[in-house]
Amino acid sequence: MTKRRKRTGLIITVLLLLLFVGAYGTYHYLNRSEIAVRLPNGKISVTRPEMGHVTIVGQVTEAGRPLQGVDIYTLQGESETDENGNYVLPYGPAKKVSVSARFTKFSGFSLGRSMVKGLEVAPGEIERLDFDFRPGTATLEGVLLYDDVPLEHTRFTITRLFSTQEKHELLQESQETDGSGRFAVHHLPEGKYAVYVLGRGTDVEVSVAEGAMVWRDIELNAGSVVSGEIIGLADIDAIKERIDATKGRELGILSSYVRAVSQVTLVRGNFPENEWEHLSAPRIAHSSISNGTFTFTSVSPGVVSFVIGGRSVLTTDIPAEGIDDLVISLPEEWSEPGRIKLP
Repeated sequence: MTKRRKRTGLIITVLLLLLFVGAYGTYHYLNRSEIAVRLPNGKISVTRPEMGHVTIVGQVTEAGRPLQGVDIYTLQGESETDENGNYVLPYGPAKKVSVSARFTKFSGFSLGRSMVKGLEVAPGEIERLDFDFRPGTATLEGVLLYDDVPLEHTRFTITRLFSTQEKHELLQESQETDGSGRFAVHHLPEGKYAVYVLGRGTDVEVSVAEGAMVWRDIELNAGSVVSGEIIGLADIDAIKERIDATKGRELGILSSYVRAVSQVTLVRGNFPENEWEHLSAPRIAHSSISNGTFTFTSVSPGVVSFVIGGRSVLTTDIPAEGIDDLVISLPEEWSEPGRIKLP
């Protein structure tokens, strides 16, 4: 009996020791500050995200070749790729993140080419997001005009219109015309593009084929006016009073709501309501929301979507004469901060 008790006691001691070692190892693994993440060009060391936060890592390439010095940025911060094209970008609490990569060394004519991608993230995780700037072989040249007058030394944007299968990704390039309004955009992939100057006129759609050299004068004009009202938003003044009354206890939720509903963005294309697939569309214009009303000028005819707080809220077809009484009715969840889930 004594031997059996000793054997039982020894077994229990060994089991407890194994349990302690396992628990210590798990605790050490979960709480270590540095984690090795494997990327195509080797491993990089990443600091474990804070509770509820996320860290985004990835590589930026040009047709597979690593790119150094590419600016990576979000609304919360920025980073830059190293000699291997790798980057690390910490991010605060979120479920969806929009990440931009801007490459300013694409060609002697270019002011910069950028890509924007959307990413759904899990709090506390390290998420992977890569960018590949694949240069095409098409060239678009011409003269940029506004009401038949060449736009000299004017910065403009050309944005690729992706298909619905390529949602959550945007490719655009910023350039500047010369002293006669001429421009030349090189290394374009095949596809459809929108050309526009923010605040100076309508957008013009143009198509280029792989390997083609396209001459196309881009004629912008005053366009039309689109204005209206938004129904269903909470009372912003009341929210600000609530922030003061609670001495900031609800500051996070309330201030996020105020920022989200302070302006409405007009994008080109048809996108499902309450989705954020509009990342793949050119942002044609922004309008502040004042007392529930908004006004856009210089809008081209065609299908557009209205975006508030990162969410598409209405898609409609704009006629050539514009619209002066458009009504955007929001679902009930928009009426109270905290009920609407913002990206």
